[in-house]
Amino acid sequence: MSEGLHPAQITAYRKMTPARRLELGMAFIEQIREVRAAMLRFEHPDWTPAEVARALREFVLHARS
Repeated sequence: MSEGLHPAQITAYRKMTPARRLELGMAFIEQIREVRAAMLRFEHPDWTPAEVARALREFVLHARS
């Protein structure tokens, strides 16, 4: 997990409560979903909101780490 993180970031994360780390993680996931949805709308301007939502669900279901 610490790859690419500055030592000060690691220290800050270690000082956080588990609840705060979870909150930040969930906010990050929501930001990724918003960016991906914007990309889908850009790549497929003719898609309806339902089609974008479907593609976003597929993206989330098949995401790889």
